Amino acid sequence: MMKSLLLVVAMCCVCLALPSQNLKQRKKRDITSTQGCGGVLTAPQGDITSPNFPNNYPDSSNCSWIITTTSKIKITFTDFDIESYRYLCLDKLQIFAGNSPQELCGQVLPPPITASQNTVKIIFTSDNMVAGKGFRLIYQPDYSTDSVVAPPITTTRTTPKTTSRTTPTIRRTAPVIYNNCGGVLTDSEGVITSPNFPDNYPDNAYCEWNIIATSRIKLTPTNFDLEGYMYLCDSDRIWVYGGSFPRKLCGQMLPDPIISTGNSMRIVFVTDKSLNRTGFKFIYQPV
Repeated sequence: MMKSLLLVVAMCCVCLALPSQNLKQRKKRDITSTQGCGGVLTAPQGDITSPNFPNNYPDSSNCSWIITTTSKIKITFTDFDIESYRYLCLDKLQIFAGNSPQELCGQVLPPPITASQNTVKIIFTSDNMVAGKGFRLIYQPDYSTDSVVAPPITTTRTTPKTTSRTTPTIRRTAPVIYNNCGGVLTDSEGVITSPNFPDNYPDNAYCEWNIIATSRIKLTPTNFDLEGYMYLCDSDRIWVYGGSFPRKLCGQMLPDPIISTGNSMRIVFVTDKSLNRTGFKFIYQPV
């Protein structure tokens, strides 16, 4: 009788343990293989986004991408909002592009990353708490040697339906140039405007200017009309690096002048695919 009772108790314990083990295994599968993200990318250029972008990414995400091309790779961020607390990355994006892996999080747009090889691994993981908007990055060949001619850029217009092809020459210090804007500026003073200014700027633009001077730089806005409202810059926006802290600008209110702490300044302009406005005009000059 006692043996039969012990056998029944043992079988009940096994039955109770099985659902718990199955639940643990199911949770492990959910975390290690987030649906709709990750993969092997062999195209020479493209973009990568977090799951659900531009909406918030899900909890317990784990995505892994491997980019393999025939040349070195340059990665440029257009959107970045990943949960962090002070200097701690609660959710994180890891970039393996050379000897030193990079771990990224927060709300500040990271600078471009140039790989030292033709393969890059990218891993995105999130916890089960607060979620952010996520990220979008563009990867493309790194044409960073003198007199290297980039592949033709094709632009298609809806009215009339025509296709134009241009072949820009990109020099050694040139940043990413997307939608025919951006560049390296070495004059002591000059003007920066959004594409098509004073007409409306285009959708899906990414522009990057690098000002390199011999003294500190003063950036003064004279015209400013971007989609968004003050600090709610989730659509079209400008990032200004080089001051005491990165500045994120949007809306219709004319920003205050920005003075660099050194002799260089980086300006990034990003637009989405919805509303367009007249854009901006900046004057830069030595302090």
